[in-house]
Amino acid sequence: RREVQNIRRRVDAILVGRRTAVIDNPRLTIRPPYNTGRHRMPVRIILSSSGRIPSRLRVFQDGHAPTWVLPGPVQKLVRILAKRGIVHLLVEGGARTAGSFLDNGLADEIQLFVSPKILGPTALNALGPPRPRDNTCRGGKFVLTNIKKFGRDIRLKFRFTECS
Repeated sequence: RREVQNIRRRVDAILVGRRTAVIDNPRLTIRPPYNTGRHRMPVRIILSSSGRIPSRLRVFQDGHAPTWVLPGPVQKLVRILAKRGIVHLLVEGGARTAGSFLDNGLADEIQLFVSPKILGPTALNALGPPRPRDNTCRGGKFVLTNIKKFGRDIRLKFRFTECS
């Protein structure tokens, strides 16, 4: 997915939760040829309350970028990252981690990629468990700002907007 690589080029760090790190074993890097012209790879962050992450994971083996294992809660994590110079954070998942950032008002944009694949009843919800619908606007809401097709995939882009 070329667009995901382009998004990764614009961030200081890429974050996943412990479960996603263990199950998917992602690289969390910018892949060639999209990594040209960058001075450094984004920092890779694994959110883990226990701090116990298997050392066999790719993020610890490849040497492409620093990998930090940091605890939650996410409000405290964001303050720690800001002190370390991490301003643009890409939260790639999993569902519980992404949902935690949303629930705590720590997201300003959602880019949701939809693929024409039926995953079945055991598939995980991309943003965690369904949240109660609130028709009032308390502080702000996410508004669909862009729809773009990439081959057979579609990206829906939402931006956080203050209520008027």
